[in-house]
Amino acid sequence: MIVQASKEAEWHPVDRAYIEKHYNEIFSIDPIVFIYGNFEIITSSIWPITLFLCLPEMWIELEVDDIALMIESFESVFSFFFLIEFTGKYLQIDILPMILTSRNVVAHFKEELIEYLKLQWHVLLMTEDTQDSLENDMEGLYLKYNPLRWQEIRRKFLQDSRVQEMKTNFSDFKKYLSTLIGSPLG
Repeated sequence: MIVQASKEAEWHPVDRAYIEKHYNEIFSIDPIVFIYGNFEIITSSIWPITLFLCLPEMWIELEVDDIALMIESFESVFSFFFLIEFTGKYLQIDILPMILTSRNVVAHFKEELIEYLKLQWHVLLMTEDTQDSLENDMEGLYLKYNPLRWQEIRRKFLQDSRVQEMKTNFSDFKKYLSTLIGSPLG
């Protein structure tokens, strides 16, 4: 289903109406398996991010331990890229220290992630334009984006000390990330 739906999404818009056609099938799968599979299998499109913006009810089912399990099981560096973009930008939680300090994440993934962060750090932050688009434009309408629902999910994750709130100021985030990875950013 993951592969087929992501291929269909190349020609059809991914929105809540599209997802609702697959709703029973999606929710017949364990949320951890479904989320992991979409981050791990689809590594060449924005499909997972758009998909999960349509499915906040799937994220409310997860705990930080589930995210840690996914992180330790990823076999593609792209999975990390998508996960940190989604959690940073849309959930607005910072899981980077969890990844970079995990003994179970392969060293070369950490190195590739650091190189990615040096150049693409800005994609992890929610901009005012993106927030406005989600809350007030057609994109948010099609996704049925509900900011209160995402705030509820964020608060749940922030109850765990392994997760921090994502910095929202570009300058503060850039300083923080430079310190975290021990290298200046591009």
